[in-house]
Amino acid sequence: MNCKNTETDSLSYIERKLTDNKIVELYEHLQECESCRDGFIMNYAIYTAISQLEHGEDFSDNYRLEAEQHLRSDYQRIVRKRHLTRFYRFVVLVLLVGTGIFLGITTSNSYLPNHLPEGQESSFRLEYYGIPEEFDPVEHAIKEYNSEMIQQIREHHTGE
Repeated sequence: MNCKNTETDSLSYIERKLTDNKIVELYEHLQECESCRDGFIMNYAIYTAISQLEHGEDFSDNYRLEAEQHLRSDYQRIVRKRHLTRFYRFVVLVLLVGTGIFLGITTSNSYLPNHLPEGQESSFRLEYYGIPEEFDPVEHAIKEYNSEMIQQIREHHTGE
């Protein structure tokens, strides 16, 4: 926010017509710019005094303190609301991910209904194509073991 927009935004704030984002910008600018802060307090004092006069209320003793407290209070409310919104979004995300993981772990084939006629097997096969067969040490060891076992079985049957 710049000093040109501060007076317009100050009046909008005093009339309660300023958005939360603009209130944050106004507050942060007024913390840095003493000239704009003095103008804001003057506008606040005039507007509040006229309102108090119209409603037959007693005049404030310290418009500066009242204006600063009012703006600070709104700023803190907005910041808390933003933090809570972020926290709630995080909690919802964690719950959704946790629920997905829980369902993924607890739901297995034993919970899934079998829609195939009895005695018929599914043609669905899960295959892994990560390592080519000739370079896969586990696949190679399994084939070697199977070959040895088949050889021993043949020797055993031919030896009888």
